[in-house]
Amino acid sequence: CRQWTYTGTRHGKLVAMPYWSIPDSAFDDPDEMTVWARRAYEAGRRAGK
Repeated sequence: CRQWTYTGTRHGKLVAMPYWSIPDSAFDDPDEMTVWARRAYEAGRRAGK
């Protein structure tokens, strides 16, 4: 997993976003993708959105 980041335009510093990517291996493994999809779904439910 990797946290999403970008380089800020104002000071050129790396800014970390509160979002994470899934592991590359999940793209090729339906079972692993299901685990990550369920985690994302449950996180959304907990956030109440």
